[in-house]
Amino acid sequence: TAETIDALDEKVRRCARAGANIVIIPATRMANAGDFFPDIDALEKKVNILRKQFPNIIHTPSGYFKAYRAGRCSSASIIIAPDGRLYYPCNILNIKGPALQETDLMTWLKTKEARDLRIKMQECKNNCGWYQYYSISSYTSIASAWQALRPMLRQKKKFNRIISGND
Repeated sequence: TAETIDALDEKVRRCARAGANIVIIPATRMANAGDFFPDIDALEKKVNILRKQFPNIIHTPSGYFKAYRAGRCSSASIIIAPDGRLYYPCNILNIKGPALQETDLMTWLKTKEARDLRIKMQECKNNCGWYQYYSISSYTSIASAWQALRPMLRQKKKFNRIISGND
């Protein structure tokens, strides 16, 4: 949150001590909720400092910050509501698409309705910062994906050494 950026030091330190990884996700701006979204420059600066202090611990891709500044969220990531309906283009706009129990997702995504909703998302000016929508393109970029996945690969390697008795 805006008030807890400095608390990240201890959270990342605890993860490092425990041999765990962390994804740092800012509190998103949502309807009917307080605005706790942090200063994006301060958050990015803190994440970069912590990345240097604790390499291979933080999954949050740098592309998240770039996408946020550019106001470029993506409909490539989807969220399914508890009732089985698809939030589309996003859950922040609170628009639901089809019930996925009855509709094939890949077929529906090709419809005019889905295309129109993607346009609505592109035209959205909320810039809410919802991690999933702003970071998804980072996972399709080789460099950014490597930055985000390196902690998991390091963790897997460490886990394999532990279970084989070599650590």
